[in-house]
Amino acid sequence: VSDNGGTIIKPTSVSGAGRWKRVLKGQEINVKWFGAKGDGATDDRPAFVNAIAAMNRNYISWNQWSSGTLLIPVPDSVYYLSDSLLFTDQIHIKGEGAAPIFPFSTVKIEFPVNKTGFVLLTSPTLGGISRGNVIENLHLKSRGISSDTTKHGLIFNGPSKIHGVYVEGFGGHGILA
Repeated sequence: VSDNGGTIIKPTSVSGAGRWKRVLKGQEINVKWFGAKGDGATDDRPAFVNAIAAMNRNYISWNQWSSGTLLIPVPDSVYYLSDSLLFTDQIHIKGEGAAPIFPFSTVKIEFPVNKTGFVLLTSPTLGGISRGNVIENLHLKSRGISSDTTKHGLIFNGPSKIHGVYVEGFGGHGILA
């Protein structure tokens, strides 16, 4: 099993042989484990992609898979993602902490201008219908005012729970369902 930087760690030549496997608390995967900085300057997209890839897939039904919870920690952080993120399994994306003064205390995720934010299209065998996703405590923001009306902050096309999500600056819809 190879080192993925977050849940499976290969020792250095100084620390010996073998592998360490992180014991997970439930199904929660933290993007910080995979190197996300949340400093607003570093491209955190590779850390998000690696965290998603490390999630355990669980079969639900009707060719649907659930990946568990992607935790995005530290309120008042800004995560910069250089491109859109596509989620193909049912997922719970959770910004850590509730927003006492919405949206100013939620975790902020910024995307380049004229890019879409999160795209949730699960169950490709059922026509890409997104079902049962939960997105909470996030602020999705375009870095500039987009003129492209096909770029949206959050896209999904089935029953999902959206709670405490603030979207701004995308040229299309903030949330397209």
